[in-house]
Amino acid sequence: MPFDSTTPKFPLHEHLARFFTADPRRRVPVSHVAELLGVTTQMFRSMLDSEGGRRRSDTLPWAEAAAWLFDAWPRAHLLDALGPGHASRVPAGFHPTRVSWTIPIFIVRAMEHQAAAGWRRDPRVLRSVSPNHTAARGVHDYVADLLFNEIQPETLAAFDGDPAFVAAYNFPNRA
Repeated sequence: MPFDSTTPKFPLHEHLARFFTADPRRRVPVSHVAELLGVTTQMFRSMLDSEGGRRRSDTLPWAEAAAWLFDAWPRAHLLDALGPGHASRVPAGFHPTRVSWTIPIFIVRAMEHQAAAGWRRDPRVLRSVSPNHTAARGVHDYVADLLFNEIQPETLAAFDGDPAFVAAYNFPNRA
């Protein structure tokens, strides 16, 4: 089977560790973000262009680079790959946990379908001859993103005195 250079490649532990131990106030070269996303710099530039706006710099703020990283790969996979020595750089409240809720089966099926459809629309998958299925973020991250967007201002206010909650909510932005 021929090697497909467009298939996204999960970043090496060393690259993830270097990224997460960096000062979050610094800017990250576009080429380094592309490496973390497992794509070429040219492909990542195309992805940035598709988001709109013109870049004035060949770097991104650390928080924006981290957001791209967490949007590209399954959260649990990233944290596992970082290992206990570096995963602690990510707020504990941002780490996944198991939940046991009961919800209607049709909702589960719909979420699984939408998560898969989102993965198929991922620009890294669209440009790949043989997509890397480990790049699929899956239903876990998809549902987490949906629920994150449903957190209401009143709920945020209720947790205002909880630094762990606020750190997890604001991650990767360190505002």
